[in-house]
Amino acid sequence: MSTHDDSEVGQLERKNAELAAALEKLQASEERWRTIVSTDPECVKTVSPDGVLIEMNPAGLAMLAATSLAEVKARPLIDWIAPEYREQFGALHQRVMAGESDDLEFEVIGVTGVRRWLRTHAAPLRDGEGRITSVLAISRDITGQRELEAQLRQSQKMEAIGQLAGGIAHDFNNILTIIQGFAMTLLDGEAGADSRRIATEHIVEASERAAGLTRQLLAFGRRQVMQTRDVDLNDLVASLAKMVQRVLGEHINLQLQLSARPISVNADPGLIDQVLMNLVLNARDAMPGGGLLRIDTFARMSPAGIEAVIRVVDTGTGIPEERLSRIFDPFYTTKDAGKGSGLGLATAFGIVAQHGGRITVASRVGTGTTFEVILPVANRAAEPPTARTSPAAPDGETETVLLVEDEFGVRMLTKTVLERAGYKVIVAVNGAEGVRAFQDAGGRVDLVLTDIVMPGGMSGRELVDRLLKITPGLRVIFTSGYATDFAGNELVLKERQWFLQKPSRPATILAAVRSALDA
Repeated sequence: MSTHDDSEVGQLERKNAELAAALEKLQASEERWRTIVSTDPECVKTVSPDGVLIEMNPAGLAMLAATSLAEVKARPLIDWIAPEYREQFGALHQRVMAGESDDLEFEVIGVTGVRRWLRTHAAPLRDGEGRITSVLAISRDITGQRELEAQLRQSQKMEAIGQLAGGIAHDFNNILTIIQGFAMTLLDGEAGADSRRIATEHIVEASERAAGLTRQLLAFGRRQVMQTRDVDLNDLVASLAKMVQRVLGEHINLQLQLSARPISVNADPGLIDQVLMNLVLNARDAMPGGGLLRIDTFARMSPAGIEAVIRVVDTGTGIPEERLSRIFDPFYTTKDAGKGSGLGLATAFGIVAQHGGRITVASRVGTGTTFEVILPVANRAAEPPTARTSPAAPDGETETVLLVEDEFGVRMLTKTVLERAGYKVIVAVNGAEGVRAFQDAGGRVDLVLTDIVMPGGMSGRELVDRLLKITPGLRVIFTSGYATDFAGNELVLKERQWFLQKPSRPATILAAVRSALDA
């Protein structure tokens, strides 16, 4: 053999040796990779472009409670995802196949039906030419973490409920002390006419405080029925200002700076009044020595469009910066113990959120506080304000009201109020009795006034649904002391239907009945 041939053979042998060394190194590297993946405590898996599982390490199999790869391989990975997270997971897969890397937390349902929470990071795998061939996903089991978070939330919830119970019990005990004490003086029978009047006024005032407290709770839970209409923000503020001046006292100067043009918002006037009253009372308490309270209304442009603003500015003591972040938290108060339940600003926050708006605060110690209530502007012109007049005179005995109420005292009070006003009243104590009474009256009922939540297996809503089959277009006033979704779905008022929140004054009941009959 020639020297040239020997040289070629030598080169070939060296190349073969290099290739063998490289292959051995690659095999060793691949073996190390497989060892790392197989012993990794996190789930490592690859998924095909169409979402089919290709590979999964033992940790991943354990998370699915699978005994072998054959149990899960070649199946769409989405099959193991809890149904409520499949849409999000599908979107994640599409983003990764488009070249992105992303994270997602979701629940999987294993072979045995047990759910586990996973936090997954997914990234695209590419071939030598840069084309995406599959998805690499690494998942961590965070079930234990989620359970700890749930326990923490439950603990915080119980703490909040405890704070709420303490605050509400304190306020209601004070109210009950007033009511019981003055009621006992009336029962003695020895008080003169002036003393009886004073006692009665205190009882009425205390009961209104109790009613206001329950309204705060419902508003905080965002469970009130909103009876919205298009109103002018200027009219709302101007109307409330007359009442506000009485609660501020002479030591506080109230100024209004209203927009030169009407600002139409779709809102429940009563709830917006409640928001403003909470802000005004907070401002009053921040100015014990007197000061200036200014309420502005104006419209301004924002990224979302035109927005309506009510600005409440005081020159009070201000709020420390470290407390501002918690100012809207429920049951949190900056007032002295026993002087507040911590629901005022949380209530205002909930009401404004119900209206699709937001509320902001800025404050500096010693210079005062500024709140802004920001609401979407309505597309329609505001309806003219409704004059606050006493109920119209009754129409004699020509109108009949079917009253369905399970609480004896409330039933008797409402019946007495309506009959004194000249209405004919048919009384029923539950839904089933209401249906029978309506049928016995031959359908000659002008209005149904019914509680929503009643015993006996038939709610006020179910009662009305049955009566509407007999008399379509029947006028109905729903009433309740509960949140409106207490017994089921949220109450939706249809045509010729109204809602009256308990407790209600006699004049309010008569006004609602007259308004419904005249609508």
